[in-house]
Amino acid sequence: MIKVAVIIPYYQKQLGILKKAIDSVISQKNIANISIHIIIIDDGSPISAIEEIKSLPRVNGIKVSCFDKVNGGPASARNFGLDKVEDTTDFIAFLDSDDTWEPEHIYNAVMALNESYDFYFADFFQLDQNISAFKRAKKINPEEHSQICNTPFLHKYNGNMINQIITGNIIGTPTVVIRKTVIDKIRFREEFTSAGEDYLFWIEVCKKTQKIAFSSKPECRCGRGVNVYSGAKWGSTELLIRLYNELKYRKTTMTELVLDNDLQIFLNSKIKLLRKEISRLIIHRILHGKNIPLQLIGKISKMDPRAIFLLPLNYF
Repeated sequence: MIKVAVIIPYYQKQLGILKKAIDSVISQKNIANISIHIIIIDDGSPISAIEEIKSLPRVNGIKVSCFDKVNGGPASARNFGLDKVEDTTDFIAFLDSDDTWEPEHIYNAVMALNESYDFYFADFFQLDQNISAFKRAKKINPEEHSQICNTPFLHKYNGNMINQIITGNIIGTPTVVIRKTVIDKIRFREEFTSAGEDYLFWIEVCKKTQKIAFSSKPECRCGRGVNVYSGAKWGSTELLIRLYNELKYRKTTMTELVLDNDLQIFLNSKIKLLRKEISRLIIHRILHGKNIPLQLIGKISKMDPRAIFLLPLNYF
């Protein structure tokens, strides 16, 4: 029996969202030889996870565990879940509480991973989209990647995934399934609260393995719930927090990885753009009489002084 753990960080303000996510796990097809352990981490959610799961039916081969913790963000919740994965688990899958899987996601992932691959991801539909992420972003052409498992939509990833993540990430977190022994002690960076923590996690995994498979068929649909991206509107403090985390992620990548000249140029251009966005947002708040989050600006200036002290120059 193959054992798969599914980690779901949970923080929602509306009933019914988590249940849809769990239903999509319970409804997986062709999993007679697969046992699934759903690990829900209630990250101080206003709507209790227990309220969502108390009416779930019992399903053979599927175990559901729910844990409460003080709110710490998605990285903290996923790390909590990783620490609860049983030692006998073969693969670890990630799913967000407002997203749903297509019925054969786990079957496809296990089929690919059983061909000696360590890391699996798939195309997906972003919020309110009917065109998949791969087709919209055009950052990957599946035809350039070898077919595997005699299945037209399953591929071996050919290339340098670390470079791919830096220049044009194609990995959607709720589609990822990874061999447990590869993850080992790797954890999400909890200091990144709204951007970058997943990219850095994938980079650490890819330092250990380049045996990566993917599905060019969409296997997940992102739903509408509490979301750091959809909630970060122009002019908001939430957007400034996200820009701060993105800038920190880019600078961390610059300092922690050995990069060729092209990647350094690429990252420097991204850093300059983020500084400009931060400057425009701060000036916008000043001009419109909105409160200035001084503590956050202090964090930005400590992490990247040029983002604040050259604010007028960054603006133009």
